[in-house]
Amino acid sequence: GGGVNGMCSEPALNGDGRYVAYTSQADNLLTGDTMRRLDVFVFDLQSQTTELVSVNRFGGFANGHSHSPQISQDGRFVLFWSKANDLAEFVPLKENLFLRDRWAGTNYTLTTLGVAQMQPVMTPDGRYIAYAGYASLVDFRSLVYVWDSRLAGRIYTNLATPAAMTYAAALT
Repeated sequence: GGGVNGMCSEPALNGDGRYVAYTSQADNLLTGDTMRRLDVFVFDLQSQTTELVSVNRFGGFANGHSHSPQISQDGRFVLFWSKANDLAEFVPLKENLFLRDRWAGTNYTLTTLGVAQMQPVMTPDGRYIAYAGYASLVDFRSLVYVWDSRLAGRIYTNLATPAAMTYAAALT
């Protein structure tokens, strides 16, 4: 019999329920997966197709675990954490935050110094993402950052604020 041969968890639905993003260690969801790592996928309930979201920059499976997906309301953007260093260029081998634009087929690295252990938040349309990240390799303050998906870049950080540690990121 067919069926998934590994754990599947952390489901996230888009706004109309068409797409479900999830984490899986199964190696029989897509052809060519032989690594048994945690990967992030999106299943399209309408077309009954599975798409690898944690795809490396060469089009294959990432070289590290990926998990904790969030998906935008329209299903275009998927935010996730990964220990892979081949999802984009110049990513150190530590856990970082990534954004996949499924329509453009592009990965964006939101952090390169690791992610503070806080939950990132994304607006329903996927345009803005707020998260806590480290200031530098020697300054382990957790700072708030805001990413703009339309501009494909960071638009805010409270790095200049001489305040104490920042413990949460939230958009209102």
